[in-house]
Parts: sequence; C-alpha cells; structure tokens
Amino acid sequence: MRKSLAFLAFLFVNVSVNGQDNVRTEIYQETDTLRKQLFIDRYENVFMTKVPTRHMFKAAITSSDIQGTGINIGYEYKLLPSLSLEASVYAQLSQDNASFAERLVHFNTDFVNIYGNVKARWFYNMNKRIASGLHANNFSGTYIGFSYEQSIYKAAPYRQSVSRMGLLYGFQSRFFNNGYIDFALGLFQNPYSHIRFYEYQNRFDVKNFVLGTQANIGVAFGDWKRTSTDPACDVILCDESVKSQWKIEMPNISIGWLQQSLRGGIAYERRIGNAPLSVQGSLNGSLFNMRGSDSYEQRYSSVSTSVELRYYFLQKMMMRKGRAGNNLSGPYTALKGGYEIFKAATNYPFVPQNKFTQRATTAGLALGYQQRLFKRMYFDASIFYVKPYQSGNRINGGNRPYLWSKMAVGFTF
Repeated sequence: MRKSLAFLAFLFVNVSVNGQDNVRTEIYQETDTLRKQLFIDRYENVFMTKVPTRHMFKAAITSSDIQGTGINIGYEYKLLPSLSLEASVYAQLSQDNASFAERLVHFNTDFVNIYGNVKARWFYNMNKRIASGLHANNFSGTYIGFSYEQSIYKAAPYRQSVSRMGLLYGFQSRFFNNGYIDFALGLFQNPYSHIRFYEYQNRFDVKNFVLGTQANIGVAFGDWKRTSTDPACDVILCDESVKSQWKIEMPNISIGWLQQSLRGGIAYERRIGNAPLSVQGSLNGSLFNMRGSDSYEQRYSSVSTSVELRYYFLQKMMMRKGRAGNNLSGPYTALKGGYEIFKAATNYPFVPQNKFTQRATTAGLALGYQQRLFKRMYFDASIFYVKPYQSGNRINGGNRPYLWSKMAVGFTF
C-alpha cells in the first residue's frame, strides 16, 4: 500500500512540473524619451521682459509729496545693458500731492512750474538675467538711480531758481504694448520753504534731505515690436470669482528732518448676491508736519471714512463673452457718502499757537475703474463729483460742488 501511494505521488509531482508554463517573462525599464517642458513665465508677455528695447518715449502722471502733482514727458536711451540715461521735462501743476483732475479743471498757466530733469538708471541684475535667458536688453527691472532736477520756469510771485538731487531705488516696467509704470523710494534734496506752497533754493544741508516715495504711471512708445496676442487674462485672471476683499493702499511717505508726511488707506468691499453690485467701506488718514529753524511750525492731520455703493455696469456683458468673472473688477459707477475730521495747528515766533478743527460731510457720484492684478494686487482710479456739507472754509468754494480724483495701487486679500 505504501509503495502504491509513493508511486502515485511521484507521478503527480512529475506531471505538475512538466505542465508548468515555460514561457520566460522579463521585466526591464526603458528611459523616458519625453523631454520635460520648460515652465513658461506668464508675466513675460505682460511686462515685455523678453522684448529688446533701446529707445523709449514716455508720458506719465507724477504724484508724490516730493515733486507734487504734474505731467512728466521724457526720453530714455540704453547706453549699456545695465545702464540707461533719461532726459525729461516736468510740468508741475501743484506743489502739493493733490487731485490731478481738480488741477486740470482749475488749470492756470500762471501757477505752473516747469522743470528739466536728467536721470541715470543702473539695472544691477540685468546682465545676469540676460545671460540666464530670463531677460532681454530693455528698460524693465529693478534699478538704482541718480536724478538731478533744475527749474526752468517758476510761477509768480517767487521766481527764484530751484534745483533738486536724488538717489533712487525703484522698479520700472512696461506692461502690454504701451503701458508704463515707475515706482521708486528715494533720498531727495528737497528745497525747504517756510511757506509750504512755495519753494526756495536753500543751502546744501543734511536737514534738507527727505526720504520719500515717487510714482509715475502713463504710456510709452519705442522701438519694440507690438504683440498681437492679448495677455490681459494672465494678469487680470478673468475667470476668478471674488465675493469680498480687503484692500490696503500703498502709502505715500516722505520723512525728513524738517518735514514729514504720511497718507494711506484701507477698505473692505463685498459683493451683493450675484449681482454686479458691491458695498465698500473705507478708512483713510493723512499727516503732515513741517518746522523751520526760526520756530515756525505747521501741522495738519485728517481722518475720513466713506461708504460706496458700486455698480459694475459692464460685468454681465463681459462674463457672457468669457472675458471677465464675477470678481469686483471693471468699470463702475458709484454713490458715495463720507465724513472727515480735519485738524490744523500753526505756530509763529512770538505769536500764540493757532489751532482749529473742522468736520465735513460729503455726498457724491463717482465714475471709476478697478482691477485685481495677480490675485494679490489691485488698481483703482476714479473721478468724483462731490457736494460738501458743513465744510467751513478749508475747501475752496465753501459748500459748492467740486470735481476730485484719486488713483490707488495696493494689496488685496
């Protein structure tokens, strides 16, 4: 019996071994022949970083507490990939950082100052970016600069010649085909005046230097090839949906030994349902202080709050065309109401200090354009037709309506 079982087991094992699949299976790896695609910087089509440029004519609106408000027209030429020279003429409409629209409405050649300006920019990382293939030889990028400004014509009653020097650290760039921006932080030799609205040439003194911001936004023309593809949605992010946003305005600052100023604002905007309507509340503030060696001193401060009801009147049409989202961007009209507290103090030698406080309530209509950029930035420009109430004598014309404008660039979240 045992021999029979052993024989059957032997046959079973032998059949099983002979019945196995004898086809060989080999596993091996093959190197992938697909090349990795290079990451395409979507910003290069917007800021034209890879478009060579050697000549650029530009015209911009200038706004700062250093140069005031006006129009700057200039020509810039690239001497070397990292070095450019600029010559420009600046028409100063107001020595204060005032509303550009209001200055145009009340334009008077008797109050316009004309300056000539030369500027050198060193784009310190341009050669490195060109060598790495990230940039072409043009005018877009961060720079260190030197500027010299000389008055050509000074309006009455003070016609004394004025000059100003400055060391700058800034960012200049073209955007799209003909847009142009230039933001800089600089150390300026700011001629000091005992009367805020007039400038005098003063001796070269460290007390006359001011650290301040400067902004130029306008149009540019040059020897570059225009692009036919519109890359706007790379920046504007046309299809995003935004229900609400906080907005922090980029501050305007000047800090010096004899003069200090600061202005800025914060706002919160929220969409009403799915309609192209929004409600915005904002808080703005400003501070100005100036003193002289003879104990003369001026100090102004203001705090204002406002509420706006905005209607983005082209949003529905743009959404149907696939060129916009429900995102608090685009042209708008608005109803606006505001309240402001303004304080001033002046101190003259041998004269008691003079202080006063005024409160103003305003209502008005606005026409503007707002746009979100790269998710974390925004641009908002508007013109207001304002009717003041209880404004006292601080606003020219008392309680009569007036035209005002504002242009803000800042951060959103």
